[in-house]
Amino acid sequence: MLSKTYTITPGDVSTLTNEIQQSSMTVALEGINRNGDDFECVFKADITAEEALLDAVVAAHTGEPYSEPRVVALDPASEHVVHPTHLDTGGLQPGWKSELWTAQAGAQSVFDIPIVQELKLAGGVYEIFEGAAKGDYVEFSIVDKDDLLGYFTPLGLVVGTDVFEIVKYVETEYINPNQSRPVKLRHGSAFKVVPGLYFRTSYVSVGATDVDFKVRLETLK
Repeated sequence: MLSKTYTITPGDVSTLTNEIQQSSMTVALEGINRNGDDFECVFKADITAEEALLDAVVAAHTGEPYSEPRVVALDPASEHVVHPTHLDTGGLQPGWKSELWTAQAGAQSVFDIPIVQELKLAGGVYEIFEGAAKGDYVEFSIVDKDDLLGYFTPLGLVVGTDVFEIVKYVETEYINPNQSRPVKLRHGSAFKVVPGLYFRTSYVSVGATDVDFKVRLETLK
């Protein structure tokens, strides 16, 4: 089954699209076709095994109009919770963890990895497998989504909607669509990150083809 149609009142295509993309479903969404109150959710592969997950997402849909989350950067003058240290491991264990993702064509795709224990981020590697276009770029940052640091209330942010960006390690790293080898990014030092935050990868595509890519984090724990 590649698609399923629901009658939703009220409903919002953009909001429902975002809710499906942010859910635990692993099958990529192709798009949503709306005809009045009928919403046809079309996927890129069979969703029979994940139909119950889709039903749950649609059942929780409120029809609220979609609004872009605000990303608020940390004031450089404030206290840093992510800071550089010497690259000496200090007895800590080096680790490498890879993630394989697909970025949606012609859009910004965001992927978050929860940080479950204190670690030092030493760098990382990204590799594009296929689909990249000239003008695509990738960014890497540390964000607070759950008001771990207590900045949401004074900044007027809402948990579950807004994001507090603490630091952006890599900004507008443009992709070379003709390069197939891995690209390594190192700062020459390690950065301590507290648990409860998220490592965020943002891929901005300007092309007409979905982009398959890999990100590998290099950490000390």
